[in-house]
Amino acid sequence: MVFFKYSFLFLVSFFSFCSSGKIFRSPYVMFEIGDSWICKSFGVNWVCHHYLGPNSQPSFIFTTARMAAKSERLEFNKFETGEGTPLLINPPRKVSINKHIWIDSFHQNSFYKNVLSRYERTICCKDLPENFQVLVGFHAFKENYPKYSSTFLKAIKSLNLLTSNLEEIRRLLRQQTAQQKQEMNNYIQNILFEKNLESAPIKKRKPLNFILFFLFCLGSLLGAFSFYKRKNKKLQERKRK
Repeated sequence: MVFFKYSFLFLVSFFSFCSSGKIFRSPYVMFEIGDSWICKSFGVNWVCHHYLGPNSQPSFIFTTARMAAKSERLEFNKFETGEGTPLLINPPRKVSINKHIWIDSFHQNSFYKNVLSRYERTICCKDLPENFQVLVGFHAFKENYPKYSSTFLKAIKSLNLLTSNLEEIRRLLRQQTAQQKQEMNNYIQNILFEKNLESAPIKKRKPLNFILFFLFCLGSLLGAFSFYKRKNKKLQERKRK
């Protein structure tokens, strides 16, 4: 019983370790994310995306920061803009995440049509000489959102605001260009609507696997037929003797 008890604890610990993700970190924010997510930097902005399968529409996480005006306050005003008619699913509310106040809201069509978006927004910080605003958006197409909701919730619960490297944040904000924003928009368009190149090799393997399986079956049948024919030939030769 002791052996099974410790074996069970070992297995639980092992699978907990295996299921843990990696840490996404930028100069101003960090959160936990799955190992299979791919993240790319566009100056002060970051885009992380993930595919459920070769033919699935992707989900993505978008982070951005900007300098906040001295008079700016963390209020319940709408921050997001996008295509289509935005539908407010959950009204904005103040939440405490790792001892910091964020505005949490949930929308449909605020980023793209038929995309559900959950936003976390905050302004930091009273003790710094310059405040800056941070926005983290979690986006997935409506039909896929339930499959990503637990991943998004885990990332939100692990969300931490970073303020130790204000000079790096200022540098990124000063150097942000219109070209970087355009490159980021093009990148998002590609991962949303273009062919998933990362999973293309998987698609190419399917016909090859089918051919190999067919050849294996054909070879097995020919081998069995040849063996049966030889066996019959030997039996006939014995009968003649």
